[in-house]
Amino acid sequence: MWYHVLNRGNDRGTVFFDDGDYALFLAQLAESCARYRVELHAYAVLSNHFHLLVRTRVANLGRFMQRLLTAYSIASNVKHGRSGHVFQGRYTALVVEQNAYGATVSRYIHLNPVATLAGAQDLAAKRAGVRAYRWSSYGAFLGIAPAHPALVREDTLARFGKNKRAQQQAYAAFVEEGLLKGVEDPRVLARAQLVLGKDRFMEKIRRMLLQRKEKDAQAERSRARLVAPAVAAVVRAVAQAYRTTEADIIKKASGARAARRAALWLASTACVGRTSLKEIGVRFGISTSAVVQTRKRMAAAQRRDVRLRRQLQRLAQLSTVNA
Repeated sequence: MWYHVLNRGNDRGTVFFDDGDYALFLAQLAESCARYRVELHAYAVLSNHFHLLVRTRVANLGRFMQRLLTAYSIASNVKHGRSGHVFQGRYTALVVEQNAYGATVSRYIHLNPVATLAGAQDLAAKRAGVRAYRWSSYGAFLGIAPAHPALVREDTLARFGKNKRAQQQAYAAFVEEGLLKGVEDPRVLARAQLVLGKDRFMEKIRRMLLQRKEKDAQAERSRARLVAPAVAAVVRAVAQAYRTTEADIIKKASGARAARRAALWLASTACVGRTSLKEIGVRFGISTSAVVQTRKRMAAAQRRDVRLRRQLQRLAQLSTVNA
């Protein structure tokens, strides 16, 4: 898989205090990539956080990141005479559909240092600053700085031209276009806060995860978000079970009240990993508090009615499978 990985300093504090710290992190990154056969496709290291675009050949991102973060933390604490956590808990990783979003993530990473460029107000100064920034892979992509030992540029540049020089020029134009119009954070675009990809790719990931279980608590929470059904799938399943229409379930003044309540309960319990309660309320034309109240009433009704509880459990399973 391809991943956009990032992490911040503990309490958003400084992680890299001087050039030696940046160089140490990049050296540990090279060793970790070599040990776990991870390809590095872009990076930017800033004073209190870092971004990586990596590709794993086997399912070992967790071991790779544990080794990288632990090795740097130990070395940094020894160097600066400190103890305790250096980074802010678990790293964040988005699965990336490379063909659709790989170049977009690469651009976002390479423009990340712009905010740190003191005095760079006009476009020319920003362009010069981001090209000269030492602790990102952008200069290497343009052929104006040495490449990190683990850096792989060919996959990204291949879509920008037929020969190396043309690729570098076109890629530079693509990246620096973001200086004019801004670039949206990939985390905003991600599905279920975890996957950056189109519908078909998202479905592929979901079906993979439906077949497996995770022992790691954090991974299981992530899996739950990804395999959660969409509200539309819940409404469709309830409409079929109650022999009504999806429009009647969504309609606020609905004659299919039992089906609407069932759909609201299912959406507010089964879909919340993927869709917020506020979004569910908007879909049904009610407030977030009304969604919560309906969920409470339906939970109480199920405690009294075993048949209703079993029916809703079957619908929850059907919604997930057919989402």
